[in-house]
Amino acid sequence: MLGKRVALHEVQEGARAIAEMLDAARRAEGYAECACVDSLPRPKLQIRRHGAAFLLARWPEQADLHATGCPFGREWGERSKSADQAGPFQVKDGALDVRLEVPLAVSGRSEPVSVARQPGSASGGTSRSSASLLAFLEFVWEAAALHRWPGNGHRSWNTCWSRLIAVLDGGTVNGQSMSAVVHVMRRWEPQHSDEIVAALDGFLAGIGTTGGPSRGILIGELQSLDRTQYGAAAVLRQSRRRYFLGAKELDRFQRSFGPAVQAVGEGASRCVAVLAVAPSGRGYWKVVDMAGMLTSAEFLPCDSRFEVSLVQRLVREGRVFEKPLRHVGAAPIHPDAVLLDTSPRTVVEVYGIEGSVDYDQRKQQKRKYLVANGIPFVEWHPGREPLSAVAMPIPS
Repeated sequence: MLGKRVALHEVQEGARAIAEMLDAARRAEGYAECACVDSLPRPKLQIRRHGAAFLLARWPEQADLHATGCPFGREWGERSKSADQAGPFQVKDGALDVRLEVPLAVSGRSEPVSVARQPGSASGGTSRSSASLLAFLEFVWEAAALHRWPGNGHRSWNTCWSRLIAVLDGGTVNGQSMSAVVHVMRRWEPQHSDEIVAALDGFLAGIGTTGGPSRGILIGELQSLDRTQYGAAAVLRQSRRRYFLGAKELDRFQRSFGPAVQAVGEGASRCVAVLAVAPSGRGYWKVVDMAGMLTSAEFLPCDSRFEVSLVQRLVREGRVFEKPLRHVGAAPIHPDAVLLDTSPRTVVEVYGIEGSVDYDQRKQQKRKYLVANGIPFVEWHPGREPLSAVAMPIPS
């Protein structure tokens, strides 16, 4: 932009000088260019203003022009073309349309979430499936390419925020505007404190009002989950506001997302949470549904502490890789990690369970598939060997 090259992670970390450059480029040229390819003309990127911040987003109809692995690239276009018309996630005219299990509009006294979940319907009377909060979080995380690591740079919550906002912008959830229903916590910056506080307060003020949604969705890093007399109080990083869970909701959250819960407050790993909240009518906010995703310190998704250790090593060694989140379609396997800097790509599997017959059978089936299809793979058995003893292929 403006004849200068700037690393993507620097743009998404939101430095003031970069923001000024984006503003100037938006005024002078109306767009930025992605340097993921050397050929001209390069694919354009939208420069969007979000309060005092500036975000980069895909240019309509140009997803196929980006290089493989680019976060603005063809994967989004392919997802749009192959979207299941009866599925919970659809892309219409470049905007995301989501159908969630948890009702966002309820009348009268709401029932427990487990009772109130309702499947949606697609146009023409075709039944449309709905997604859990975790499935929603995983989908947008992958759509924002936050499951990929480029081999260098730094990733803070600001990068996550900017990419998620770009994916969610202009979309809908259960037929309602995404911006009215979903709020992604923004990194705390003292110089923008008034704007950040006002944005969250304004979002919550629209929940439970006449004409607005009865419930809202919050996405952020879970900073604390402290016990109370009746359950627990959840606090998302970047804000001091507390959201209260009843004993049943707390028990369900801890049982369903144990590894993520254990990461709260640790430096090596994190818990990214998605909360469905509603006003209690008594001056506080209650959690009606909640999900958590374990990630590394760089916000790369993981299923276990063993995977966190693997990610730490790959990041430290400067590897280019991805951590697949969703088992898309009829894919025969779901790798724990995939090295993108080898040709062909290399699958990395972490086998952390010992002594389970079913687990061993699935492991053998996965090996058989990889061998039969000529896919290189690396295995790590944490119970048998240290991670340092596992040899990784040299980058191509």
